[in-house]
Amino acid sequence: MPPAHSALDALPSLKFQPHDKIFCVETDTLLLAAFACPVADERWLDLGTGCGALALFLAAKKRVSVTGVDVQVRALTLAQNYLKQNAGRLRGTAQFFRGDIRRWKPVDGRRFDGVVCNPPYYPPRAGRLPPSHEKALARHSLRGDLKAFARSARRLLRPGGQACWIVPATRLGDLLEANRAAALEPKALLPVYTIPTNPAELVLLRTIKDGQPGLTLLPPLVPPWPRTLRPGEARARMAH
Repeated sequence: MPPAHSALDALPSLKFQPHDKIFCVETDTLLLAAFACPVADERWLDLGTGCGALALFLAAKKRVSVTGVDVQVRALTLAQNYLKQNAGRLRGTAQFFRGDIRRWKPVDGRRFDGVVCNPPYYPPRAGRLPPSHEKALARHSLRGDLKAFARSARRLLRPGGQACWIVPATRLGDLLEANRAAALEPKALLPVYTIPTNPAELVLLRTIKDGQPGLTLLPPLVPPWPRTLRPGEARARMAH
């Protein structure tokens, strides 16, 4: 199901306080949460979970078990706080672990039915790095590029499992290449526009582990929709 306005409106209301200037809940998180379609009782993985908002949205949408993995301690502390704040709103469960996505393995050794990933948007040498190391890790691929994320998704997915991604539209070629190299076959692509007459700003992609060729280009998502959440907003729900 594409994240049309109805899918975005259907996202659960979650609380994300206190607001953090480095690890914050933005529109791309909501878009990916709406795009992913977990089935009840599945196990999903959020690679590079950050503050855990995406994992919590999935656990609030369906009765699923969601695991978030990130290398940054402060991000995971915030994720645990958000988990406590929203425990009563979850239909499923969520848990968070510290680890490098390139090497992390679940303790029980089981693979996942689905993976979601909102990876760092920029290559390591794309422009000047932010002075904050945490911001640099969140925005630039310092701990693994798109190929590393795709390889990790394949390693941790069951046969036929799906991986859902969001990246800037300018990086679509890199994302397709990374997934194909990891035998994650692109199946559905959705472009997202902030101004209908301008080029797409973001793209959402669904891939299937060892899937058959055949890519569906979904109807585009166009305004009106807010670009980011306001700091401290209690309702993280898209509105028309």
